[in-house]
Amino acid sequence: MGAHESQLAHGSHLLLQSRTRAERNSGRTRGGSARTSTARQELASQLEALRRVEWHKVFKEQISTWVKVRPELEKAFALAHQFKEAAPETPVILTVHEPKRLARNAAELMTLSAELQAGRRDGAHHQDREERGGWCLGCRWWLRYCGAGSGFGGQDVRMGTVVELVGQARVAFGAGDWSGYEDLMWRAGGEGVGALAVGLGLIRSGDPVEREMGCDLLGKASDQNEACRAETVVALVALAEREGEADVLAALARAVEMTYDPRAVPVLVVLAGHPDAGVRREVACSFPGVLTGSPDGPDVHALIALTRDQDPEVRNWATFTLGSQAEADGPAIREALWARTSDENADVREEGIHGLARRRDPRAVPLLVELLGNPEGAHVLTFRAAEAMGAPELLPALLEYEAEGAGVAAAVEACDPARRAAT
Repeated sequence: MGAHESQLAHGSHLLLQSRTRAERNSGRTRGGSARTSTARQELASQLEALRRVEWHKVFKEQISTWVKVRPELEKAFALAHQFKEAAPETPVILTVHEPKRLARNAAELMTLSAELQAGRRDGAHHQDREERGGWCLGCRWWLRYCGAGSGFGGQDVRMGTVVELVGQARVAFGAGDWSGYEDLMWRAGGEGVGALAVGLGLIRSGDPVEREMGCDLLGKASDQNEACRAETVVALVALAEREGEADVLAALARAVEMTYDPRAVPVLVVLAGHPDAGVRREVACSFPGVLTGSPDGPDVHALIALTRDQDPEVRNWATFTLGSQAEADGPAIREALWARTSDENADVREEGIHGLARRRDPRAVPLLVELLGNPEGAHVLTFRAAEAMGAPELLPALLEYEAEGAGVAAAVEACDPARRAAT
């Protein structure tokens, strides 16, 4: 039997057999897993599920996942690595009936996947020939769940791909290559439930960098995959209650927004009072995805407080979020924005003006005229604010700009009574 035709399964069962022509042509070595903790527990349904995907030659054991060394599982891994040594470019797919047959929780599953990636089972740190942070990038493992009650909707969980990308991202993180880090983590997050499993494992790590990366991964998985959001928000809410590292909390704030879940609001409200300005800044940036829409909501109260923060960047982002991202309106919101129009920081002041103009507050008109009269030119958001304001008093200042400029034509049309009448 050629390497392209071999199948692996552990059921506590390892099985070998050729598959359909399509599977043989895919060039993958496949494995499956099923397990029970005691002899009294029923194993037949797991075996039947594996047999339906055409496995044979079974390595059996009935043993608890609490037992650190499972002999038959170790034999399955050993044989799998023999295939990898014989055909390094052939992906190995380990199919398990459901995740709990392989590990007790997502953290252990992530650890196991990392060990499979690195070709180790003894926990020793391994580096491949390219020295990429200890991850064996040339040896790809996939984990597949075939049971109806897998908890992942029966989807393939490409754990190997996620672990590989996260390993590369860890190297980029250490090198300060933030663009590379973001790209790799975005790609990893695109793997959906595989990213969810790895992210849940990382946020349980004792290493704060891994917890930070876990938050980033969960956020990117949730942003790209709606199916990841409910479990992510529950995990991040729980993490917020026990986490003490500022960098992790900042990443958590970014991530929880991507769940678009109202349960994120209380977390952000609490973090808005954190002593670290970096955390408060991320909170100010992270409310837009979970805003309640209520002018008297806890999110709005937290943002109003952040517009008065001692750190100018926190004030800047909070005023932008409150003024330009939130749709809510009310006296307290307007007064908070008006207070920022006299801020000592020019960017904060501009955001306050924009926010008032979006709510068509007449106090914004002379302030917009001043911004439009800046010798260095006006920001595109100023033209959008002028469009929202629609005040004829702004027209002379707008006509000083070339009509082809971004936002200029729309602002002119909105502020010109004659043009408005013609339309």
